[in-house]
Amino acid sequence: MKKVLSIIIFFLQVTFAQNPPQWIIYNTSNSLLPSNDIDHIVIDNINRKWISFPGFGLLKIDNEDWTLYNISNSNIPSDFLISINVDENLNLWAGGYNSNFQLTKFDGFSWTTWNSTNSPIPEDYVMSLIFDNQNDLWLLCMSDPPSGSNYVLELTQDSVWNFHASFTTFIGYRQMLFDENQILWVGVWNGLYKYDGDSLIFINNQLGQYITDIKKDLSGNIWIAAGLAGWGGLVKYDGILFTGYNIEATSIELDSIGNLWIGTEALLNPSAELIKYDGNNWITYNSSNSSLPSTYRITDLTFDKFGNLWIGTSDSGLVVFNEDGIIIPVELSSFTTSVINNNVELNWSTETETNNQGFEIERREGNRELEVGDWEKIGYVAGFGTTTEPKSYSFTDKNLPTGKYSYRLKQIDFDGTFEYSQVIEAEVIALSEFALEQNYPNPFNPTINIEFRIANFGFVSLKVYDILGREVAVLVNEVKPAGEYEVEFNAGDLSSGIYLYRITSGNFIETKKLMFMK
Repeated sequence: MKKVLSIIIFFLQVTFAQNPPQWIIYNTSNSLLPSNDIDHIVIDNINRKWISFPGFGLLKIDNEDWTLYNISNSNIPSDFLISINVDENLNLWAGGYNSNFQLTKFDGFSWTTWNSTNSPIPEDYVMSLIFDNQNDLWLLCMSDPPSGSNYVLELTQDSVWNFHASFTTFIGYRQMLFDENQILWVGVWNGLYKYDGDSLIFINNQLGQYITDIKKDLSGNIWIAAGLAGWGGLVKYDGILFTGYNIEATSIELDSIGNLWIGTEALLNPSAELIKYDGNNWITYNSSNSSLPSTYRITDLTFDKFGNLWIGTSDSGLVVFNEDGIIIPVELSSFTTSVINNNVELNWSTETETNNQGFEIERREGNRELEVGDWEKIGYVAGFGTTTEPKSYSFTDKNLPTGKYSYRLKQIDFDGTFEYSQVIEAEVIALSEFALEQNYPNPFNPTINIEFRIANFGFVSLKVYDILGREVAVLVNEVKPAGEYEVEFNAGDLSSGIYLYRITSGNFIETKKLMFMK
């Protein structure tokens, strides 16, 4: 029988150095970065990276899939985003600074925008966006022109706006932080504010004009990146005392075991530095003693779920770093679909695997542009754990109605963490006619495969009769979707001779002969 075969192939290729510590550097010459000047990096709970660029919009990195959103190719309201963050429902939020755009939300399909005409947000800079433990959004707004007015607003998941606090300070960058007790900390020019939901408490210490980051460590200390003014570029507040460090801090992040990581700028040094502080020791990485590229400023730091540190720079692009070697649990090298009749065969390969428990196969009706319904788990294939050798996998999604389908893999580690693959597509095309094929070889002994084709969904009967018309075998007697099929007939208990096999499906009836010879 002639088979109908269509193949869609998507190849993923990633190459990484093998000697720790590992560095990967992306810039405009070797990647899809639209600019080497990075503003902010946030990573959502499925490990996608969202990166903003001054004047170049927003980049999403989803494994091997890089997608740029700007005013030319999307409904993003501006290519200048002052602040970005992602909520637990995977919505991307961004703050702006002009009369048409103070806040926007991207749900993966459409953009929703708020400004001073459709919300309580003043025509100000939205300097910081964070979420509380209810996934409600909090905004820190700074007035423009710089009259010194600042506002803290809340947008609940029920779309209710709440005004919480206002205060006056000089213009400059400022940031917010919720601690584990849901106390809001606000770092601004003239000090640190603490808000418990009822009252705003001012802690009277000048920090610096440019408060670019604020974090709380595992011991309860508040760390602030504050530029060169005030107490020093890096400030620690332990609840009683402030301690200043002579470090030109511009960004701060904590790893999973509580080490403090600090990005700096090059006001006093030839180039910006990456500094690790474990509570006792300071370790410095720069362009002279490591592969960190020479740059004026490290603009942002954030860890992905594998412990890799993503580093934004002001002029040298995007850097990924891990002291122990960049962790890529599964390096997917190919993911393909093959459509044969009404079955979709998925094939994928890996170059290396680390801690790989296996793959869940998920399907959704429709293509990537027109998806219907939710993702559905349709199967599971076990992984090879940890291996440096290439491995191949396959899974067949059988007996599908005609239509378009999207597929993705959910790779799961033994510790429960997971990552999604690129989405690929397949289309099952309706057959135009019924057919019952002649068996081959003929004569046969004792088994033979009989092939038939069904053009419509419906009840199918395929039976075998002897030369006198007596039924000797029932091969098919059930409802089947359109497609091509093959069944085995075993005549081992029958006598040699001529037999007839007949198919019935709706108005289609066809009979053919076969000869059994022992």
